[in-house]
Amino acid sequence: MDEFTLFVPTNAAFEPVDQQLSAAALRYYIVNSFVYTPTVYEVQRLDTYLGPTHQLEIRFSDDDKVLVNNQELTMPDVLVEGGVIHQISGLLHPVLNWCNSTFMAWDQGPCTECFQNISNYTCPENISNYTCPENTAPYVPARIRRLECSYPSDNGLAYLGCQQICAVLPEDPTCCSGYFGKHCEGN
Repeated sequence: MDEFTLFVPTNAAFEPVDQQLSAAALRYYIVNSFVYTPTVYEVQRLDTYLGPTHQLEIRFSDDDKVLVNNQELTMPDVLVEGGVIHQISGLLHPVLNWCNSTFMAWDQGPCTECFQNISNYTCPENISNYTCPENTAPYVPARIRRLECSYPSDNGLAYLGCQQICAVLPEDPTCCSGYFGKHCEGN
């Protein structure tokens, strides 16, 4: 973890709870960036360690207190090695406001010599105008388009070559039922 922000409830917040919190629930209290109260403006949504579908909302109250999911920061900006900790007045309850749908997009890698090992065929970083270089991968099992493209050689001639079929799983951001708007806000 390079940098983090941890929201820690007061001991009093745990008194009414008669069960332990799961490791997954605890990841809702961690953000993978520094969040300092002087940098808070308007309403900000922060992705938690549960992913971008589980966000925290940080904002100022009408009386200028900093709130995280409506829990007041009682001891803000405690600096620790690699991060910052904020004590909060109550427990945070994970809210799933994003229900992204995933669909498959296809393209092919660059045209290369057909005698290469299949593992040497590469996929372009931007498939079908989607910007998802991390999610770009060869189609599995490997599928190769043979002799349907041409590539230039060192002697200036063009040769028929091979291309690997590539796949990417772009996500279509969609609000869950009961949520709407740019940030999937609840009613």
